[in-house]
Amino acid sequence: VQYVPADAGLLQAISPALRSLHIVFRRSSTRKGETHSLSECEAFVRDLLPKVAAKAPLLRYLRISTSAAARESWLETIGYLTHLESVDMLQRMYVAPDTAPLLLPLASLPHLRHLKLCLPTNVPFGLGQKAFPSLKTLTLDTLYAPLSAVSTLLSSISSRNLHTLLIQNCGLVNGTINSVHDVCDIIRVQFAPTLRKLELSAEKLNSAGTSVQPQSLVAYIEPLLDLHDLEDIRIVIPPDVALTPSSGRCLEKLAE
Repeated sequence: VQYVPADAGLLQAISPALRSLHIVFRRSSTRKGETHSLSECEAFVRDLLPKVAAKAPLLRYLRISTSAAARESWLETIGYLTHLESVDMLQRMYVAPDTAPLLLPLASLPHLRHLKLCLPTNVPFGLGQKAFPSLKTLTLDTLYAPLSAVSTLLSSISSRNLHTLLIQNCGLVNGTINSVHDVCDIIRVQFAPTLRKLELSAEKLNSAGTSVQPQSLVAYIEPLLDLHDLEDIRIVIPPDVALTPSSGRCLEKLAE
């Protein structure tokens, strides 16, 4: 546990041989009448990860839980940990995550193979031609992100070794359900040769005043039918999102 702001007790406990680290940020308790400014907290958090990088050159796995003590955007200095292979920043979110500033430094990590992240509402373009060059597994919590943000991020990935993709908690509305097809098409174009496990789940349904012509599930996920090397697939879309029962022919296509 690292209190914010506080002394560098965490740094004193780090060994140069450390390979795995979970940092849980907590707000420091204050004396009566004493407060810590937001700028103090931000400066402390931004300073911490470069110091961790200097103390633990062999660090390969990093998990971060921010709670209410730190904002995700303060962790941009994660780019100093150039040897990281696995980053886990999944956590229960009650407001939209501020992870957009992290995407460029994460995309620049040359050895990053496994990433778990709460996706922000807006994903910036221009992450670079060599973004996420070594990524093998990606888990995205998209509770607060539109599917267009998912499409933007997936399109930026340069790795040709991604074998596991989990997209969780998508928020769907009837007026934008065709975005599912767009995401599936990007998955086909980007990862068809290597992808072996895929999850696309919508746990939340936003109500929209628009209506669309009902279609079968296959119509939305049709690009995935070209991924013949998939070994494990899970698609969860609420039945009230303009879906009709699949015909026998549709089921045959899925079976292929």
